Amino acid sequence: MTLTDLPAGFRDEEQRGYVRRVIHDRLADHRDQRECRSLMRFWWQPGMPCREVTLDQLRANLGADTLRLVEELIAALHPHRAAP
Repeated sequence: MTLTDLPAGFRDEEQRGYVRRVIHDRLADHRDQRECRSLMRFWWQPGMPCREVTLDQLRANLGADTLRLVEELIAALHPHRAAP
């Protein structure tokens, strides 16, 4: 699954802003710098068609619980796709 089409998954700007706040305020924990850097790169993804981070990079840098939440978030935005 590519993350470059994430912007198309939002119904409006309010929903996009909410998702970005969840990523920033709830998932990104500055105590784990590697995970936080990856999440902040992912934070850009919902607003841009460019590729800031790949799913493989997220898998390599996020803890299991955070990765599960990010994959669920992606699946909610694109329910017709399953994460590989």
